[in-house]
Amino acid sequence: MFKPDSMCEVNIIFQKEKLNDLTDVLYEQELIEFFDIKNTDFEKFDHHDLNELSAKLLKIRSCITILKENYKKDLGNYQENAIDRTLELKNEIDELNKDLIKLEDEYKRSQIVKHLKLTPEEVKSKKITIGFVSDYKIKSFLDFRKLKVDYKTYQKDDRVYFYAKTKNVPFKFKDFYLPKESESNLNVKITKTENSIAKCELELRKLANNNLEHLRFLEHKLRKEVEVLESKPKFSTTKNITIVSGFVPKKSVKKFELAVNATLEGKCEIIIKDAKSKDIPIQLSNTHTVSKFEELLHMYSPPKYGEFAPTWLMFLIFPIFFGFILGDVIYGLISLIFFSILRLKFKEMKNFLAILQFSSVMSIVFGIIYGEFMGYELHGSFYGFFERAHHPETLLLFAVIFGLIHINLGLIIGMVNSMPDWKKAIYDKASYMVLQIGVGIIYLGFTTGDLIAKIIGWSLLALSIVLIYLGHGFIGIMEVPSFFTNILSYARLMAVGLSSVAIAILINDFSAVFFSKGAFGIVAGVLLFTLGHIFNIALGVFEGFLHTLRLHYVEFFTKFYSGGGREFKPFGKKVYE
Repeated sequence: MFKPDSMCEVNIIFQKEKLNDLTDVLYEQELIEFFDIKNTDFEKFDHHDLNELSAKLLKIRSCITILKENYKKDLGNYQENAIDRTLELKNEIDELNKDLIKLEDEYKRSQIVKHLKLTPEEVKSKKITIGFVSDYKIKSFLDFRKLKVDYKTYQKDDRVYFYAKTKNVPFKFKDFYLPKESESNLNVKITKTENSIAKCELELRKLANNNLEHLRFLEHKLRKEVEVLESKPKFSTTKNITIVSGFVPKKSVKKFELAVNATLEGKCEIIIKDAKSKDIPIQLSNTHTVSKFEELLHMYSPPKYGEFAPTWLMFLIFPIFFGFILGDVIYGLISLIFFSILRLKFKEMKNFLAILQFSSVMSIVFGIIYGEFMGYELHGSFYGFFERAHHPETLLLFAVIFGLIHINLGLIIGMVNSMPDWKKAIYDKASYMVLQIGVGIIYLGFTTGDLIAKIIGWSLLALSIVLIYLGHGFIGIMEVPSFFTNILSYARLMAVGLSSVAIAILINDFSAVFFSKGAFGIVAGVLLFTLGHIFNIALGVFEGFLHTLRLHYVEFFTKFYSGGGREFKPFGKKVYE
């Protein structure tokens, strides 16, 4: 839970002719990541040229991706040419769509010519100019009037198209390219192209319903063949026996052993020992809920084998910091609903969006504590216990206390990680804890006038400086101010949160002014209120997430976490969806 799963190194010695049976079961088990043992007494399997198989696999996967979008139910009437026909249809649809875009553009141009009311003679004339300018340059056409030039205009979207009986246009413009065909011809071609696309899409749907499940079976079979051939060069072999070596999670060793013995009918030797090599992969085991926060860990770097993995701490602390910043009941509810909808639509981002859902819940919780509802402060028996907008100094104190707890938690974990190297634990971690205690006692001594407290405080401060010097020399002493900067960095929890409150209050106040100005004012007030709060929610979520992430990565992780591990990739695990 707090560290990656323990790994074992497993060596399986068995009869060479049983290799295919063993790889079959290992592929289905998805429990072992092979590694190559360096032993000159054994031979290695030859490397195979996998270009042809890989190309075929890529082709099948491309077809599956295309057909998935058109699949409804399995009809089971597999076609031999399904792969080639699917790719042909996809290319055909792509080309037809390109043609359709060109035709629709031509049609739009023909409509502009129609609105300019140009005659065929005028279109063919070489003494005219047809072009367009941006709508903010509409006053440029006054120059035509001054020069007494005949012209026509037509405005669409943010452009003004014009036709002028002169080649000397007195202002900058862009040429308008005339359509090559008539409106009626273009309509016929557009309809024909759309029908062709619909026909191809119908055939794709039939192909999907008849062939998708079979192609998935082929993909699985071919992927297995490719992975076996890729893995074989890592196996050691002689004339009669083969040795397969790999990493297996310790918790799965018994299951792995049973499967291997059952497949090889006990005619094998399985050597199992704790993994101690340098390149041990890591596998994190967390509850379903906590595992969502592994996403943030991987964004930084996966932990090394044996290193403390702070997933649980991020699960507990990250949403609290986020809620502390964006503490508003309505903002939290809107964010929660928004991220819940996104999570249904974007499955590939479900873990990241789940983190934002948890954070939004904490925004609601802190909103209840603050009594904030879209910038309005309300107080009752069950909400509004602390008015943060009116007590910024208390809010700052809470933020710094959070920082002290967070940073010292990192130092404690760092000390544990450093053991049994007690010198590193004391010089690198405990020294900074002594430093904080010393500064705290000195402050207490000055505020109370207690001489003994001052002596103890200065003594602890001197001791911490000596310990830091012993560990890092003068460079370590020079970095002491940056340590206190790290603590003060948690003031952003207060500052960013109050800025969000201030913006919300301004939006409400300005909207209220508009609401008192009649019908037009009410419309303007509603727009300002709606758009203003949407902007403030987006800004609050962005800043809340970014600053919370920074406090973890920069202030917290640097006290104990190095990362640099690599994920466990078991043989047979599907990486293609």
